[in-house]
Amino acid sequence: FYTMLGAIAQWEREEIAARVRSSVQVRAKLGKPLSGAAPYGFKWQDKKLVREPVEAEIRRLAFELFLEHRRKGTVARILNTRGYRTRQKHRFKDTQVNRLLRCPSAKGVYRINTVKRHADGKLETKPESEWGHIPCEPIVSEAVFDRVSQILEEQYKPAAKPAKKPA
Repeated sequence: FYTMLGAIAQWEREEIAARVRSSVQVRAKLGKPLSGAAPYGFKWQDKKLVREPVEAEIRRLAFELFLEHRRKGTVARILNTRGYRTRQKHRFKDTQVNRLLRCPSAKGVYRINTVKRHADGKLETKPESEWGHIPCEPIVSEAVFDRVSQILEEQYKPAAKPAKKPA
């Protein structure tokens, strides 16, 4: 009897999980918010992304500073020196600056449902057909965003494997 009850409970869990997964894809394709914090410079209001003026100005400044200095660490240092902080009131680091510069919400499009987490914790990018897009007011022009993205791509170097030492 208990084995049968356990099997039915397992089936029900799998059914619920499948319904949730399919609703996430449908909501993402419709551009509806799924969950989580809004990107820096925005806030969720009435299920829409609206600009958060103070954060948006800091984010715009990060783009300007990056175009001038071309270094994420330098941008973080300047923002910190000027007294700006992250949403959690921490000092900026180059990794946060990298996220601010790479997220397309800065140019007016927030992407959702872009990655899948496997049981082992690894992330996999989903096909673009499954992504959702939420329009929002741009913080910087598309030209500025594209220029910064180009610089970031030029600077990106995959980690090289160390050379074998001669025998």
